Amino acid sequence: MKPKKTRPKKKSNLTSRNLVKKRPDIIYRYMWLIDIIYHSTEGITFEEINLQWMKNSISNSQALPLRTFHNYRKTIKELFGLEIYCNRKNSFKYKINQANKFGSVKNRLINLFMLNYYILENPLLEDRITIINNDDGQKWIKSIIDIISKDAIIQVMINNNVLLIKPHSLEQVDGKWYMSYYHKEELNNLLRIELSKIDHIEIKENW
Repeated sequence: MKPKKTRPKKKSNLTSRNLVKKRPDIIYRYMWLIDIIYHSTEGITFEEINLQWMKNSISNSQALPLRTFHNYRKTIKELFGLEIYCNRKNSFKYKINQANKFGSVKNRLINLFMLNYYILENPLLEDRITIINNDDGQKWIKSIIDIISKDAIIQVMINNNVLLIKPHSLEQVDGKWYMSYYHKEELNNLLRIELSKIDHIEIKENW
C-alpha cells in the first residue's frame, strides 16, 4: 500500500488589512488601545492596560494576551503610522511616539475612527453628534488623487470654460475641498480651485 502524499500547508495570507476585512470589530480594539495609551500622559504599563481592558465590553471578560497586544501595536503602526513604544527606563511604560508627523488626511481618518468608537461605547451620543459633509466637490476626490499619483495633465470644464492644468495637491478648508494646480502659462505659480465648481474632468497625454 503506497503512503498517502501530504499536501504542503498553504502559507497564511492574513495581512493587517485582510484582518480588518474579516473582522470589522477589530478596528475598535485598535481605537480603544490608541485612546488608552494616547491619554496616558506619563505612559501606561501593560498591566494597567490589561486592567482597563478587562473593564471594557470589547474584552468579553478575557485578559489581553501579551502576544496579542504586541500584534495590535504592529498593526496600528502599519494602518495608522502610530508607533506605540515601550520606555524601558520608566517602569516599562508604553506611549505613542509624538515625534511622528502625520498628514491631515490621516489625522482626520484617525479622528473619525475614534469618534465612531466613542459613539459605539456611548450609544446615547449618536443623536447628539452631527458631522457635516455635504460638499459636492468630494465626488472628484478619488479621480484627482489617481491623477496626482500619475503626475498627469487634465482638462477641466468650469462653467463652460475649459482649462488645461496639472493637479498638484488637495486640501479641505472649512468643509470645502480645493485642488491646487499648475496652469501651462503659469508653471511657477500654484493656483487653487474649489472642486464643487468643476463640471467635467478628462485626462490628457500632454499640454
